[in-house]
Amino acid sequence: MRLGLFNGNLKTIIMAVKNTETGEVHIGYKGGETGCGFDTSASHWVYSNERITCDRNGCKN
Repeated sequence: MRLGLFNGNLKTIIMAVKNTETGEVHIGYKGGETGCGFDTSASHWVYSNERITCDRNGCKN
């Protein structure tokens, strides 16, 4: 099962990951990619419940 964006009948679940080196929060999941294409397999990525701060295409919408 792959975590990430889910469009179902109940609700939309959006996972957020934070780059601890930059502090930027993206749409995505650990061990995969962000909405804007960053690889999140490195150890400096953590799940977050913070607001998405990335304004690149794929994360901002």
